[in-house]
Amino acid sequence: MAPEAVHSGMRILANLCLALLTPATLLSQRASSTFRLEETTIAAVHAAFKAKSLTCHALVQRYLDRISAYDKKGPAINAIVTLNPAALSIADSLDRRFANEGLTGPLHCVPMIVKDNFETKDLQTTAGSLALKGWIPRQDATMVRRIREAGAIVLAKSNMAEWAFSPYETVNSILGTTRNPYDLT
Repeated sequence: MAPEAVHSGMRILANLCLALLTPATLLSQRASSTFRLEETTIAAVHAAFKAKSLTCHALVQRYLDRISAYDKKGPAINAIVTLNPAALSIADSLDRRFANEGLTGPLHCVPMIVKDNFETKDLQTTAGSLALKGWIPRQDATMVRRIREAGAIVLAKSNMAEWAFSPYETVNSILGTTRNPYDLT
């Protein structure tokens, strides 16, 4: 795959993450309501960490809450195949490290969703096919390893067309169809 296609895919993935997920703060409800999550940036999240108006744990919890509210319930977008059960533990670890060292990397506590065809050593990778259901690779894909090394948290795996056969529809034998959050029809 050409580097520009990878960068474009990563940008689209990061935008999907930010649209689907909701940042907030553990410190107070008031601070939470003042942090603008729509169209937020990594810089804004990091600034909130530095201002102590947001913690990694709170950010990840709000992302998980938003997934719960919109992915299987509400508009039922059906975009998430699996959640990372260790996400909050990782967030707590990053909060402890932040207290001692500051930001641990350029993606410190940025929750990321990766497509289900990226190998993840701690989550199943199915490529949208029943043939791979339950398979957990022994290593991370290079891109997954790199975002983790930069401080990101792999929060979840996203639905995809089975074996990536279609660039237009997300239909597969594992999860079915993902709906467009901007046009549910």
